[in-house]
Amino acid sequence: ALRAALPPGAHWGAFGISRAEFPMVAQAAILGGNVRVGLEDNLYLAAGRLATNAELVEKAEALDVYILSPSAGLQLIEARERVFWVAKASGANEIIDVVVPRSSVSSFLNGADVIAERHGAFISGCGHVGDGNVHLSVFLPDDEKRKVFLHELFSFGIDLGGLISGEHG
Repeated sequence: ALRAALPPGAHWGAFGISRAEFPMVAQAAILGGNVRVGLEDNLYLAAGRLATNAELVEKAEALDVYILSPSAGLQLIEARERVFWVAKASGANEIIDVVVPRSSVSSFLNGADVIAERHGAFISGCGHVGDGNVHLSVFLPDDEKRKVFLHELFSFGIDLGGLISGEHG
């Protein structure tokens, strides 16, 4: 039902956690979607059998695989985490998460800039746009103005087919 709500030609993906990982992989593949698998979603290849990322990817019968070296992956994760601490130390009043269809990430970011300018807010962001997840640090000290700004920003993301995520708070 949700897939039918997507714009024609939209790219989409799905993932499941724990025992739901591979049933979700199968459903997404059957329906033409993209999938993600990995130890962040599931630690086991089978009941009682710890998996490796390579085994999970192999079980998913991936067509394309993007794997960073352990040191490069760690550097990327550390850099991403530092961004949040730097934003907080710099006075960010909110750190929010909005997930939009990947095909709408550019539209969301451009629209977010326009909305922020209209409300006198400064925003900076990062995310994992491969799955449409955008993290924004919001600098707008006035609580009431920030509430109005966030409502408009969240509504815009939802109008693009997105959702509000609670990944970082």
